[in-house]
Amino acid sequence: MDTEGNQLSLTDSNTSQSNIILIFIKEDNAEWRYNLRPYVKLLCTDFPNVSFVLCPTSLADFDLGTYFLKRDLKRLDNLFLAQRSFSDVMTVNSFNTYMAVNGFGKVKFWVPPIPNENAFSLLNRYLSSEKK
Repeated sequence: MDTEGNQLSLTDSNTSQSNIILIFIKEDNAEWRYNLRPYVKLLCTDFPNVSFVLCPTSLADFDLGTYFLKRDLKRLDNLFLAQRSFSDVMTVNSFNTYMAVNGFGKVKFWVPPIPNENAFSLLNRYLSSEKK
């Protein structure tokens, strides 16, 4: 889903960039709201040609889409929101997990759950090296 609420797939022209970063988060954990958001915003700004897809999983009623799409991240054209069922299909059980995939869905880079600062430092280095 894009910031306007339109449904997209990873192969749509808007998301089929050279890199797509999937960010798997557990919505029930408030940590992502406070600690993850600044890093996502910074990466979206620093790498406008990369698509960032938030992939929530939750048993709670809290709606991540409402939270993110009504805030300043709404202005970022390269930020997308996956349906909750996507995380289940991907069988991701550890959060926060980060995957860089290409437009064909091949995993190019994977960062397991580590503190956000370290994870985003690794993602930043990876994406910077891909620009060259």
